[in-house]
Amino acid sequence: MIEDAVKKIFRKYQGQIDNLGTIVNEFFPVALGLRPASFPLCHEFNYKKRLTAELPNSNLDEERDIAKELGLKLIVYNQISKLGLDNLRYFLVKKENKKVITKVKYLQLDQSLCVGDIGRILEYPQCCIETFQDCTNNGKIPDDYAQEKIIEYRQSNRDVNPLAYFVWGFIPCKPDCKPAIEKGQAIFKKFMQIDKEIATTYMDGLYDYSSKIELEGAEGTKILILKKLYDALQQSTKLFEA
Repeated sequence: MIEDAVKKIFRKYQGQIDNLGTIVNEFFPVALGLRPASFPLCHEFNYKKRLTAELPNSNLDEERDIAKELGLKLIVYNQISKLGLDNLRYFLVKKENKKVITKVKYLQLDQSLCVGDIGRILEYPQCCIETFQDCTNNGKIPDDYAQEKIIEYRQSNRDVNPLAYFVWGFIPCKPDCKPAIEKGQAIFKKFMQIDKEIATTYMDGLYDYSSKIELEGAEGTKILILKKLYDALQQSTKLFEA
């Protein structure tokens, strides 16, 4: 059963801070049929090695092994930004989901030209896709928009629900977006049924992600969070050795 494979992989990587978040947030929901696909950055898994160039982003052997155990297909997508810089990402899709695999195959390489298509492949709420597109079309960084909305909600004593930020990198149209919250609730509920520790790891990640957005906006985006965490770990090691 896929649930047994999920628990086995979770135990294998438990305690590995540079890997577990990606596995729980990106691999497990797709394997369990809770999301049709996910779209991780290649440098977020084993990020400590990748940030120090010990492991190239193009080496996805370990990710492929995990995907295989979970019955997933890993499809590399070479994202090109408006600045012309490569930013390697990949899709995770169930092997039997030929419909999504075909859609991924025919995506344009420049993500700025197919933001809506990617959002629909990932089945993000349409209201959130439109908000993200509005930001990019008007030259606004979506993460900064998200920060402003959270601050606005805090100031008016409205609820900021971490479940609305149901996967790292996703920007909801608002902090209490009902369709986004429902997706987060479905994932959390399934994890609770399988293993409470997986559910706790998932929720801890959502609290951390939404807090980073609130405090730092675009400065709290995924790769910068990983870089700061790595630097902090390095500094702690130096202090301990001293």
